[in-house]
Amino acid sequence: MKQLLTNIRSEAIPPADFPLIGRDLVKLSQERVDDFVWTVFGMYVDPRQAPTAKGNIKALAPYVWPTASEDRKYDIGSRFGVFRNNADIARKDATQEFLEVVDGLKYKDEDSLAGELIEKLGLLKSVHSGLNNFYNEYPHARGLEQSLPKMGLSREQPDRYGLR
Repeated sequence: MKQLLTNIRSEAIPPADFPLIGRDLVKLSQERVDDFVWTVFGMYVDPRQAPTAKGNIKALAPYVWPTASEDRKYDIGSRFGVFRNNADIARKDATQEFLEVVDGLKYKDEDSLAGELIEKLGLLKSVHSGLNNFYNEYPHARGLEQSLPKMGLSREQPDRYGLR
């Protein structure tokens, strides 16, 4: 693991290697996967990190994210609100980008989600009242849909609080 993290920081990993690395990472214990996801997230939001490292993380994170625990995903999503509240713009923007890459926007903290939903609803309402609303509403509705947490629970997946 230490060697992989060192190489992520210093080497441009060939694109063909990411699926292989990802397959090996998801075989690790849950604790190790969670630690790896937390570590690469921390590297990604570090403004001093080299673009090569960020590119490697962007390519590798989607392979590992689905196997991370729900708690770890919510930990990462909550960092967006922490960075926003502390006016740490670079880290907030990097967190947004990371969550977009792994399709994890629904894991943001509730205050951030509520603010985004209010803003998107306002945009949708103004587009609805404008010209060509039939054509212009769709992208705003899709953006709104992507910000909403998925409703309902699958039988295999417990909710955020461990309930079914």
